[in-house]
Amino acid sequence: MIYNKDQKLQVMIVTSKPKYVIKEIQSEMRRGITIVHDAEGAFKHEEKTILFTVISRAELNDLETAMTLSDPHAFVSVTDTVKILGRFYQKHIY
Repeated sequence: MIYNKDQKLQVMIVTSKPKYVIKEIQSEMRRGITIVHDAEGAFKHEEKTILFTVISRAELNDLETAMTLSDPHAFVSVTDTVKILGRFYQKHIY
């Protein structure tokens, strides 16, 4: 497994403030987000929204900042991604 700044990470966010989270992520990073409405938290049975996105390892600090500003109580899971099919925006450094 390669651990470098270009490694891709899948992010799952469970939030009650999806509009704020989406706005903050899209202003901090150039990332698409998939929205799953009508999720329910099992502990308090509150309505939640699940957001999925893929980021590079180099963007992890930007994601953490965006989450702190938009919904510090959201549940965020970050996992290594094995393969990406489809479009993924990658900034060219050279």
